[in-house]
Amino acid sequence: MTPFRITYALLLLAVAFLLAAGCAGEADSGPPGKYVYVEHVVEEKWTTLNGSCSPMVLFDGPTYSFDERTGRLSTIMCRGDELNASLRLVYAGGYRGSGGGGGGARTSLSPVYSVPRHFDDGVTILSADSVGSVRLEYHNTAITLRPGEHRVFNTTRVIDTHEPGCTKEINITDNFSGAGLFDQQKIHATYLKCLR
Repeated sequence: MTPFRITYALLLLAVAFLLAAGCAGEADSGPPGKYVYVEHVVEEKWTTLNGSCSPMVLFDGPTYSFDERTGRLSTIMCRGDELNASLRLVYAGGYRGSGGGGGGARTSLSPVYSVPRHFDDGVTILSADSVGSVRLEYHNTAITLRPGEHRVFNTTRVIDTHEPGCTKEINITDNFSGAGLFDQQKIHATYLKCLR
């Protein structure tokens, strides 16, 4: 075999491998050049019930902003995590804490290239369809969000903290929003060098 044919055969094998790997988990993928936006924001209000509890302080400047009306998404991401054309969904997460336990906020934005995809906050994205609806699971509860739909879940827990004699009540509000289907061209990302 000539060097050209060997190179050509290896190139075909590499393309076939990449195509097979890229299609492995792409159930319910949307139209090319589009992505689905879904957001989950957790709000916790802490109340000290017993003892002397130290406050919790979080601060994180916002890492993204999203305009549901125009579909414009602005974000800050790490170099090496650049978005690409196979993007299917953007999962935005946030946390806000307030009350006797202190306060603050943090945010995160995660690109999703295939489903199912599990996140540390307990959400598993199961599918996203070509009109922008999202099926997900959160702590064994199935949730479907159609474009423009918002769902709210409230729970209350009482916990004994790691501090001796400190007991807190936590009122938790989970806010889910399914914004729909948007053009990838409306994503404006700034890439920074991050410590890993």
